[in-house]
Amino acid sequence: MINPTGAAAGPTAQPSMRMVAKAAGVSAMTVSRALRSHVAVSARLRAQVQKAARALGYRPDPAIAKLMHHLRIRRKLAFQGSICAITTMLPDGPYNNYAAGVLRGARRQAEARGYGFSTLHTDTSQDAARSLRRTLRGRGVEGVLLLPMAVTIPLPRLLDWREFAIVATTSSVTAPEVHRVIPHHFKNTQLLCQSLHRLGYHRIGLAQSREHIDRVYHAFNAAVAWDGIFHENYIVRPFIFTGPDPAKLAAWFRREKPDVIVAHNDQLCYRFAAMLNLRLPGPVGFATTSTSAASGCAGIDELTPQIGATAIDLLTGLIQRGEKGLPEIATATQLLGRWVDGRSCPRRRGTVAAHAVPRRENRLVCFE
Repeated sequence: MINPTGAAAGPTAQPSMRMVAKAAGVSAMTVSRALRSHVAVSARLRAQVQKAARALGYRPDPAIAKLMHHLRIRRKLAFQGSICAITTMLPDGPYNNYAAGVLRGARRQAEARGYGFSTLHTDTSQDAARSLRRTLRGRGVEGVLLLPMAVTIPLPRLLDWREFAIVATTSSVTAPEVHRVIPHHFKNTQLLCQSLHRLGYHRIGLAQSREHIDRVYHAFNAAVAWDGIFHENYIVRPFIFTGPDPAKLAAWFRREKPDVIVAHNDQLCYRFAAMLNLRLPGPVGFATTSTSAASGCAGIDELTPQIGATAIDLLTGLIQRGEKGLPEIATATQLLGRWVDGRSCPRRRGTVAAHAVPRRENRLVCFE
């Protein structure tokens, strides 16, 4: 068929990036960057280009987008911006093992993505908050990574959150609500219970501080209770403490007769063993919900470097899309850990502990 101009008619041509560039009055490179929400393109210009693309019905070709992404990541990335990790913990604080792993993975991933990376230790006083704001502005920080805090705490006025893209790697910041990348504490504890059963332990005694239980929204004690109730295992009432008092710990141990004690870090495993005059390894096992490879303690490796790296990927995406401030809907990305065998939890010859008692009525009462 011939059209009135004499040219052969064919299928309607798909809008190209060059057509969008011409309509928006910019270069094709600017169109490419604007459609990827690159930080090099202002918000005003991004809106202008995206409006032109919508008007023309432009849709990027997935195959070409995949090829261009592959070519970009093969090039050494230029400096794209600055990210700062913030915590109220001291460098030698009690949760340093977790924070150190997160920090290591975050730093490595930020540098691989072409971002500067720094860490700041602060407190929540007004003077410290003012100093923190000045420091972040002076460094040109665009993204803030919230590390675990010394205590569970709201931080609504620590910063002007509208100025930054924000991701947390902890549940210890209770406010404001931000995107988080954290361990999947409930499923990790389910895996811990299953692994202990395979090793011959049945009376799982959870010994956790009240602050840490609150920090993880009761995921540890909920998973242990779930294991006991729904798998018809022994029910051991948890030891929830505000301070690990040796007399209260000993009374709990005599009453509940756990054949394995689960603490939230390696140091507490060794401390509880000393308080109870138990050798390690010995007849009573010890495991942790967050172990480190060098400690010799059995438990869950929360894969903290991967948590840090995943948080950076999320944070850099927010920066590149220009998404600063508090999200309308905060999301939580939860990473699964893995079980690690350790000398603190040797395999038992029998399936029931020598000092185990018959199953009691399923009563869950937390006490000190």
